[in-house]
Amino acid sequence: MPRELGPHPGTFSPLVLAPGMLSLDWLTLNLTAPERLGFASLPWEAIEPRRWDYELDPDPVNWHAYLTCASELRTSIFGRVSYLTDLQGEKLVTVLSAPHNPKMHDQRWIQVTFSNRTLYSGEWQHLFRMFRAIGCEYDSIGRVDVACDGIEGDGGEWPQVLTMAQRGIAKYYGKCEWLQRSERARVIGGEFGSRSSNKFVRAYRKKREMKSKGVKPHIVEAWKNAFGFDPMAEDDCEVNRFEVQLKGKEIRRYFPNEGNADWVLGLANVHRRVDVFASMAPGMFDFRIPAERARDAVPVAVWDWSRVDASPNLAARAKRNLALSEHTIKTGLRAMFHLAHTLSDPNGVAACEQYARASGQAFVDWFERKRYQWVREFNRIEAAKDPRTLDVLQRLREAAANSPE
Repeated sequence: MPRELGPHPGTFSPLVLAPGMLSLDWLTLNLTAPERLGFASLPWEAIEPRRWDYELDPDPVNWHAYLTCASELRTSIFGRVSYLTDLQGEKLVTVLSAPHNPKMHDQRWIQVTFSNRTLYSGEWQHLFRMFRAIGCEYDSIGRVDVACDGIEGDGGEWPQVLTMAQRGIAKYYGKCEWLQRSERARVIGGEFGSRSSNKFVRAYRKKREMKSKGVKPHIVEAWKNAFGFDPMAEDDCEVNRFEVQLKGKEIRRYFPNEGNADWVLGLANVHRRVDVFASMAPGMFDFRIPAERARDAVPVAVWDWSRVDASPNLAARAKRNLALSEHTIKTGLRAMFHLAHTLSDPNGVAACEQYARASGQAFVDWFERKRYQWVREFNRIEAAKDPRTLDVLQRLREAAANSPE
């Protein structure tokens, strides 16, 4: 536990977190398949797996893989689920195809998700090149997970930082869902955000999770190569994981070059993964409120980048351009009109009309449609006789009546 500092209560010495093994844990890509490939319409029903043989250039490799169409499976967006497997029947890639809505989605659109094993072994690069070699055009990243595994007691204290927040000696932003396990109901970590949101973060005890859910040999092998020993064989050794899942606009925020297929292949490089991790992780582990951070300038967590094979090389992010959005203008018009109607102020209504005209003809038309709806809405609110609402309206009218002209 970090040592408490003085003289200000609630400040703590830095907790050093050393990024250990940084890896890709999930990768989904959006591709456009050629018609001849059969992914778009899938005119055949493959009861038996169908074999593919392709040669890749410039380094010719014969890929002998099987494509199986699981016709009984569907998703909310795609009508077909197919699998690309190796000769032993182990799944390499999941392919979603045939979107339900042809008006909204191109029928040639497919989503490919590489198996966890291919991500740790590096085979996903060859599979991605195979899809490009047979005519699939790369569009964008659908989802990417970056995971960092570290030894507890040697820089991998991710759950310890969450425990600090749970005990009330540190603060964090957002809602944290604590991960409980049946093993004596011990807390093994926490989750920030929703799995369906564009950014989802977890910090938990990975080794303990694998013991309860099942050991993945490819992850254990990666641990052996990264740490120099087998953590699963050591009873007193705990491996913790910090994991970030990105989708949608968060991918474009952290990966401005994600539209480049060659850049995607660069995720196999540890230097690129360190850049990705460094761009998001440090800020997420500073749990103090803004006043404490400005006052003390001592981080709750610091990062020891000497522990990885590469140090971060981050480009400065461009400042966000603030502007009046359509939502801001409409919200402002509604608030101004409600205030003017409450005070029976014709000048306030005129100010609303002036604001709408300055914003454009589309807002003028929108305001004229909505103003009568807002009047009916306000009358229903007043007729409900809510004591707090009536009190606010009364004080507002009294303040307006007593204000100087």
